[in-house]
Amino acid sequence: MQNHSVVQSTFDQPCVPIQNIMANKTDAFFSGFMPTNASLGATTNVLTYTIHVKDTKPVWFYCSQGKHCQAGMVGAINA
Repeated sequence: MQNHSVVQSTFDQPCVPIQNIMANKTDAFFSGFMPTNASLGATTNVLTYTIHVKDTKPVWFYCSQGKHCQAGMVGAINA
């Protein structure tokens, strides 16, 4: 079993929680660790985390489990 998470970050520091960079950011998201047994390419037991996107500004995020972010588990909305 593995854990994954969804943590809001910034483009410049993709593996750092945005609150560590912008102390006044009070609406940032963090899913907490979510356990999964799903393998790569699985179509069942797939994790989902939903956020409400309010505008077209870029939103950066990453997985904070172990070294997942450093291995490239990052993403963007409205990149």
